[in-house]
Amino acid sequence: MTDRPIPDPIAYGPNGYRCGCGKDAHSNLTPCAPDVPQPLDPDTVNAIVRDMDDPRYPTRITVYCDHCGVQNTGEYLVREGMTNRERLGVARKHLVENEGWEHTDEGDDFCPTHAGAQQ
Repeated sequence: MTDRPIPDPIAYGPNGYRCGCGKDAHSNLTPCAPDVPQPLDPDTVNAIVRDMDDPRYPTRITVYCDHCGVQNTGEYLVREGMTNRERLGVARKHLVENEGWEHTDEGDDFCPTHAGAQQ
């Protein structure tokens, strides 16, 4: 017998492993879905497509740099009923928070090379 403490299933999610969602607590009956947009790996896409109760689905979104025209295309999880603007917001948020892009209040997008360089 080991003296290893038993992880709290609410704090650590299903099967006693921290799920990484960043939420303080969640149900230990169903896996927690992160709110942060993230690139999708093939296993995640397959699991979502097979789960008929999951309202999310993968979609490919391209964001263009308004200075040089460089494109960043990725697959993101979106929900049914989101507008095109909301879906684009998912990609923009990911790019700003994780890949050095900049999005201005005027609606312009700038790649890492040109972020902060616009006048």
